[in-house]
Amino acid sequence: MRLNIACGPNVFPSEKWINYDREDMRGYFSDLKRFISFVGMPEHQVKLTKYLQGGGKIDFHIKDVRVGFKEEHGDGTVDAIYLGQMIEHLNPIYEAPTLIAECKRMLRPGGVLKITTPDLDLLINAYKNGEMGKFVNEQPAFYKDADQSAQLAMLMYGACGQHCTWDNYEGHMFLYTKESMTNLLVKGGFKAPFTFYSEGGMSKDRIMAEEGVDAGMSHSLAVEAVA
Repeated sequence: MRLNIACGPNVFPSEKWINYDREDMRGYFSDLKRFISFVGMPEHQVKLTKYLQGGGKIDFHIKDVRVGFKEEHGDGTVDAIYLGQMIEHLNPIYEAPTLIAECKRMLRPGGVLKITTPDLDLLINAYKNGEMGKFVNEQPAFYKDADQSAQLAMLMYGACGQHCTWDNYEGHMFLYTKESMTNLLVKGGFKAPFTFYSEGGMSKDRIMAEEGVDAGMSHSLAVEAVA
């Protein structure tokens, strides 16, 4: 059993994963089934579209992942958990450690937790070196025309969506470094050392490596903890 928590549209084309998100993604799946042209689609979205159009099934559930999974998953019953580009949206003091501890509870001994999230050190170094433009291919169109300081702020806060307002904040709560991520994982009950990756598609868990999609890795870190 494998969990993709706060999956958003990054759902893997496989029946091996249970996907959770607070937003109802079923309309998105229905839209993909009707797509005719794949022009402009990222490769992983093309794979998901073909999977759905070929009759592939997605196990998806609407859930506020902050409340925990005691009703869904017992202690030590999960093989792997994926948290892709979501931990930065949680309060680092009151929400993120609770979720990490819940992941630790659910994982079997030897089970793998993988997290991807924007890398604060990488972003600061890119800004200091005048290299913010290297992230342009993974960003919305308005990023290209922004000055370097605005580009840094856009990636740090992630609050540029048209529906992100004072009343409906959808941006980042916190950005992690290897040090602060290590502290978070230890606080959640995992034992160091942890494995950090700077490239996507890597995992100690074979299925995670084969089926997981690590979005945004040009400006992110990936880390794995083993229960």
